[in-house]
Amino acid sequence: MERLAFEREKLASETGLKNTELELREKAQNDEMKMIKRFGDALAQVISNQPDEVTDLPAYFHGIDEQFEKLEIPNKYRAWLIYKYLSARARALCSRLNRRCAIIMIA
Repeated sequence: MERLAFEREKLASETGLKNTELELREKAQNDEMKMIKRFGDALAQVISNQPDEVTDLPAYFHGIDEQFEKLEIPNKYRAWLIYKYLSARARALCSRLNRRCAIIMIA
């Protein structure tokens, strides 16, 4: 009987830990989405869409990088945030990259 009670208590404890872990993970994900939204709103005020002229691209991306630094946007969010400002051709190119290449380019 004592062993059965011990097993029940152990199972209840493990279930409680898993529930707590799931709640923390969900909260962290919601916090991350809030941060992305906040950074996205801030960027929308200061940057424009990617220019079509190739000669303007270095200055454009330099300006984007400066804004990321000023707003203190973490590197892991930068690719997500800039994607909507890229030209249609650049987005098509990004969609053709495999995940490993994309991660290397972002880093």
